[in-house]
Amino acid sequence: MTATVRISFPGTNAATLETTRGRPLATLLDGRGPIDFGCHVGVCGTCLARVKLIGAGSLTAKSEHEKALTAFYGFEEDNVRLLCLLEAVGDLEIQAV
Repeated sequence: MTATVRISFPGTNAATLETTRGRPLATLLDGRGPIDFGCHVGVCGTCLARVKLIGAGSLTAKSEHEKALTAFYGFEEDNVRLLCLLEAVGDLEIQAV
């Protein structure tokens, strides 16, 4: 049985979305959530957001590419991520930066 995860957007009127664990967030959220997407490869910074994992587990570590880009855009915190590079690993709360 495939695990289902929930993606919510506190502070917005956007509906909570459900998907299967491991699905790329870009394919789930583009056009369906309150976060915009641009390049889909982690260059433009359009999909920068604060991500909070709810419950057990952990997000994948930032790659050197993602670390450099989030720093370039002025965000050094570990929870500020490029959504186009993340997968749904567990229930998440996402807020645009």
